[in-house]
Amino acid sequence: MEAAELSAKAVEVLTAVATGAATRFGEGAGTAVSDLVRARLGGTDRGRAALERLDADGGVPAAQSEADAVLREELETDPELRRQLAVHLSAPSTHIIDSMVISGSRMSHNTISLGPLTVNNTPGNRASLLLAAILLLVVLALGLYGGVQIITSDDTPSPQPTPSQRSSTRALSVAETLKTLPTLDSMPRGWRSAGGPGVSKAERAGACHSGRAEYRNPATYVHAEFSVYACTSPRQASAGFRELVREQYGYSRTTRIPLPRMGEESTALTYYKSEENNTHANAVVRVGSVVVWLRYGTVDDEPDYEAQLQQLTSMAVGRIQRVVATGDTGGS
Repeated sequence: MEAAELSAKAVEVLTAVATGAATRFGEGAGTAVSDLVRARLGGTDRGRAALERLDADGGVPAAQSEADAVLREELETDPELRRQLAVHLSAPSTHIIDSMVISGSRMSHNTISLGPLTVNNTPGNRASLLLAAILLLVVLALGLYGGVQIITSDDTPSPQPTPSQRSSTRALSVAETLKTLPTLDSMPRGWRSAGGPGVSKAERAGACHSGRAEYRNPATYVHAEFSVYACTSPRQASAGFRELVREQYGYSRTTRIPLPRMGEESTALTYYKSEENNTHANAVVRVGSVVVWLRYGTVDDEPDYEAQLQQLTSMAVGRIQRVVATGDTGGS
């Protein structure tokens, strides 16, 4: 496929993954394409801006066209990227029934193809295939049960994962969520507590735990408010990340500002609050299943606020990464 065709299809998949409609492309292929495109576009300012707009307004054609244009330029100068995208986008569909996987299945008017097997598409053959599939599931279930009985027949306890083996995308408990929040000891010298840290347990199953800690600098009258959302999965956290970014674009004069890449997704911006006649800076970062949102302001009279925002965001992200990896912050 040519670069233009590849970029158009890739952006379509990227938008579908962002909106939760990736099943039409196949879960694995959709995620692979999305990760590949985000990794490439996230490496340039123009690419990051296109991603942020796509995340905020994925359904708007202009946002898709902008991402398409940036990605097409990347593809035209990188044959390896073209090859990788072509592989993912041309992968055969895969259908999963419980633990049985049928890859590359096709049905035409006269024949049914299951991988290398082709049979006539008749009522009798369809019934035979259905019966064979049911029998196969029964055999697999019995085999799995027997295998489990053999594997777990002794009384030796299964080894538990060590802290260093913990998944980087796991969901955090309420106690762990509290540990991710910055303490006064982790703030720069001179700051004072203005509230928290504290955590509210998810109100219902499948929701995110939420925590908040706020600090102020008496010398500059600047506040730093950290909000943490510990979700059940990276997908849920990614949706929350995009929603937070979208909300910031609802204010006046929203402007993206430079911020080194942090976590899996990150962005920083400022917005002007006309009713208060001041400007606030924001940083939003996703680390696995956790999102941290730093509101820093006001910055109207702070010439070095970008450096301060980066320092505090990096500190908060580091705490989350340590808690996810080991269950502790490694100190204050």
